[in-house]
Amino acid sequence: MKLPPVGPTAPDQGADSAKRRRERWAIGLVAALVVGLTFLEAYLAAFRGSVAFASNIVIFALINLNVILVVLLIFLVTRNVFKILLDRRRNILGAKIRSRLVLIFISFSLIPTILLFIAATNITTTSIKSWIGSRVGQALTGAIDIARERLEAEALALEPAAESAAEGLSGTVDAASFPRVLESARTLGPPGTALLFYEKGAEVARDGEVPAAVGAEVLTRIKAVKTDGDGKGTLIGDEFAAAWRRTPGGVIVVAVRPLPPAEASRIRGIAKAYDEYHQVRLLDDPIRASYVGILILITLLIVFAASWMGIYLARQITVPVQMLAEGTGKVAGGNLDVSLDYRSDDEFGTLVASFNRMTADLKAMKGNLEESNASLTRAYDELGRRTQFIETILDNISTGVIVTDRHGRISMINKVAGRLLQLPTHGAVGRMYREVVQEEHYEAIRGLYREAAEAAGGQIERQVELTVGEKRVAFRVSITALRDDTGEYMGLVAAFDDLSQAMRLQRILAWREVARRIAHDIRNPLTPIQLST
Repeated sequence: MKLPPVGPTAPDQGADSAKRRRERWAIGLVAALVVGLTFLEAYLAAFRGSVAFASNIVIFALINLNVILVVLLIFLVTRNVFKILLDRRRNILGAKIRSRLVLIFISFSLIPTILLFIAATNITTTSIKSWIGSRVGQALTGAIDIARERLEAEALALEPAAESAAEGLSGTVDAASFPRVLESARTLGPPGTALLFYEKGAEVARDGEVPAAVGAEVLTRIKAVKTDGDGKGTLIGDEFAAAWRRTPGGVIVVAVRPLPPAEASRIRGIAKAYDEYHQVRLLDDPIRASYVGILILITLLIVFAASWMGIYLARQITVPVQMLAEGTGKVAGGNLDVSLDYRSDDEFGTLVASFNRMTADLKAMKGNLEESNASLTRAYDELGRRTQFIETILDNISTGVIVTDRHGRISMINKVAGRLLQLPTHGAVGRMYREVVQEEHYEAIRGLYREAAEAAGGQIERQVELTVGEKRVAFRVSITALRDDTGEYMGLVAAFDDLSQAMRLQRILAWREVARRIAHDIRNPLTPIQLST
């Protein structure tokens, strides 16, 4: 069965185009679903808690992508299994071996994969718990508390300086009172203390070095404090500790101590780690679900790969087997023009090539057999005509003929032989001659047959008398041994001639001769003289 390459027709191209459009729509829908669910879940999580919106996007994007991929793989695996079961139920050729291979591959892959999935899930859960466990939280909380307490202590230590500077002002910051106020405040504050003076929301004086960002943050936070008249308080930040006091005249005096860069960096690191820890704690379940989803995805991917590999290998086996089965059926039906179009460098390719050679040889043999059969038919017809001609001749001669093969079976007997020897000619062919001839004739005929078979020329002629019915009949028997071109003995031909009539005529003729002579002697005048003498 040679399958010619056929290009896609117009309906096939339309079906392929529609299939590609459906695939593009499905991909677009899945992508939109992932993006929409990701933003919705991230927004809800940020709305409920203090986790940043941007941090949620990555987590929920992974979760949604995992879920969709898991659903897709479940669909593909289920589809493959369902298709295999449906083909097996329909008794499609190759479905049984395909289902067995898929079952074997899935079994070999599923058992270790499940064990690995359970172990990986436990390890992942334990690792996540250890990463965001209570001990880590307690350590970070303790570090934050220590840093806060230290900064608060720094801020409390700055209060005397702020109080002294505020009390030393007469109401506004002027050049006359400013040196005296600074002198008094320096002695009350710790080393590195700087004084800031604000009036009507603007800095009017400063003593010491303070980063601009620190000054701006201090002013902003003081403005946010709601106070009537005089007010005071302390402030702490990642890079400073401060104490402030509002004078009756509306001047805000701030005693601030900026932290050294190294210390400020450590405090910022602790604060950042603390914030990240709480974000991770809020996303504990989503992160765990994401990792478990990835493990499920890997498990299903392995199962899908195993099923696909089983289907692929089964197809590699069943396709040539199916082609061979169909080709064998056609050959069995008498079609020897089958040629399988399957090219491969493996054993199946060799098998298909051998099948094609076999069909070609069978076709050639069939042609030779048909030619030989035609020749044999012609020879058989010719032999039949000759046999019929010989039988016609034998049936129309006066000699009885019996032909036997090398085993003594009668091959031919004419009607004359049956009449002369009183043998049943009907059904005699194919039987042993001893079963056909009369018992009293068997020994005589058997002796003649043996003598002819052992004769030098392979031919004898004898005259015998046999009892036929109630009479003794004389026969002239001529027996000739038949041999092929190689001298191999093939059988005997026996010819029986009835001599009874000939002998009767011979006796009549002899008596006639005797009577003639007697009559002659009687008429002869010399006869009495001869008798007297």
